[in-house]
Amino acid sequence: MDVISILKEDHREVEALFGRIEAASARAVKTKRQLFDQINSALSAHAAAEERILYPRMRELRPLRQQSFEATEEHRLVKQLLTELSELDVGNEIWNAKVKVLMDMVRHHVEEEEQQYFKILRSELERTELRQLGEQIQSFKESFIGARKTAPVPRSEATYSQPQA
Repeated sequence: MDVISILKEDHREVEALFGRIEAASARAVKTKRQLFDQINSALSAHAAAEERILYPRMRELRPLRQQSFEATEEHRLVKQLLTELSELDVGNEIWNAKVKVLMDMVRHHVEEEEQQYFKILRSELERTELRQLGEQIQSFKESFIGARKTAPVPRSEATYSQPQA
């Protein structure tokens, strides 16, 4: 599978989790925490893979260089929100407001990737390279998730790593 297909699949997974958290009642605190933990995990693996594999390649492509920096900055802001959400009680009104902002930010980021960045990637890169990047992304995500399962981290540190320049 090519890199674009894999990343779009990740986007659909996170959007489905967003839908479930939006549909949860205000009293479904346990459910919301579980959904948030799944969102945090999915976003962490996805973003770390993009930062390690895709964004460096985008920086090499003139039409995507600036966008790679913007996307990295959007990741930084999402990380900040994930950390703040991890430290708040789910029943807190501020938690609900921050989740809404998180969803808005991620949805905006996804729209930019799918409507702009991915189209340019398809035009700039050969199919074989798109598939190779997909294999690298998939392998990285599997290692990333495996490492997180074997080395639990405190909730405040459970967000993905700082992007590399």
